[in-house]
Amino acid sequence: MFQIRYKYVSEIDYEKLMSLKYKKFYKLRKQRLIFRFILFIVSLFFRFRARIYSVSMEKLKHPCFILMNHNSTIDFPILFLSMDTFNIAPITTVEAFCGNKFQNRLVTAIPKRRYVSEPNLLRDIKYCFDNLNQDVAIFPESKFSLIGSTEKIPLSIGKLIKHFKKPVIVVSSNGAHLRQPFWNRGLKRKVPVNAVATIALSEKDVKNYSVEEIVNITTEYLNYDDYEYQKAENISINEPYRALGLHSVLYKCPVCGCETTRSLKDKVFCTDCTATFKLNTNGSLSLINDPDYPIDSIKKWYKWIRKTLEDEIDDHYYFDEQVYIEVMIVQKGWYGMGHGKVVHNKNGWKLFDSEENLLLHNTVAANMSLHIEFDFANKGDCIVLSNARYSYYCFFDNSKISVTKCMLITEILYERQNLKS
Repeated sequence: MFQIRYKYVSEIDYEKLMSLKYKKFYKLRKQRLIFRFILFIVSLFFRFRARIYSVSMEKLKHPCFILMNHNSTIDFPILFLSMDTFNIAPITTVEAFCGNKFQNRLVTAIPKRRYVSEPNLLRDIKYCFDNLNQDVAIFPESKFSLIGSTEKIPLSIGKLIKHFKKPVIVVSSNGAHLRQPFWNRGLKRKVPVNAVATIALSEKDVKNYSVEEIVNITTEYLNYDDYEYQKAENISINEPYRALGLHSVLYKCPVCGCETTRSLKDKVFCTDCTATFKLNTNGSLSLINDPDYPIDSIKKWYKWIRKTLEDEIDDHYYFDEQVYIEVMIVQKGWYGMGHGKVVHNKNGWKLFDSEENLLLHNTVAANMSLHIEFDFANKGDCIVLSNARYSYYCFFDNSKISVTKCMLITEILYERQNLKS
């Protein structure tokens, strides 16, 4: 129910888009008992696919916050299984409401745009706590992990918890990324998934701890690494397509430095220097013809790419590329806006249509990361730039441009901005 259902509606121009009245989201309503019964029946199926452990839940005082790491769409059934009451209102992306409005209303899903500050979110959370007596679930990383390990938790999560002074449960799962990685969601692997639900902070703890301490504690409970989990549990992934799509994340060759990697079956290779890495059944990487090559894991390769970007990006960084734009209008679908261009530099992201009308400007401080999609709706990789009203899906005319690189640069500039301030 939380998966995005792409629906292309029609073309739309700038004047018509700007003239549309902003449509508010529906009023949240309490889950029906019949729906909780349906969730219980569905959970019986998932109990055979995931092992879920609860620690000291008898001491829990509802309603509360539930934080969970995010790797796959299987995270949602695991989330509901972690609480026997199923009385949870998850915060989900607005895209999930296109084609799934009825189901999301049944589950009391709270709509939210990624990396956009929305005052209505506080109102909705307060309504869930005070009027519906429902727990509120948050995926604090705000995105699927690309390498199956913990992403940075923003300070805003700590501020949110501190504001409402509710206890916090952390659900940390392992195996979901290995089973269905973000870079290849279409092909699943036979991997056992488990999760542990723990009371990380009591109501008293939230009142006494600072925002920074709350973030540090929740980060410690959320900490996970699926490839370490694979190694510890001696899990073998034998599917022949296990590396297919991995080049979308590991876009730069560590041997020659060119951004020309591709993937096929169980291998990632460079089309320029022909260096070929094999993704082994135990999750490690090995360079064919050089088994002692220092980059022997996905995580090491990814960190190397980020380090090279940190060295490359300076005050003169400037990115200007042509894109095809589709705008997502909530509860309706996607509308084509034709071609335009994106500009990214130390002042943030700007998006223009073909007539040079400014559609969006997000400063560096406004985006701690960037929403990206791999092969979205079979149209190719794209970046998603959002403001309070619209989400713009931008497909580069130059298909060689890496959306992962765009995301990493956005994160690097954001971190540097924070250090200056």
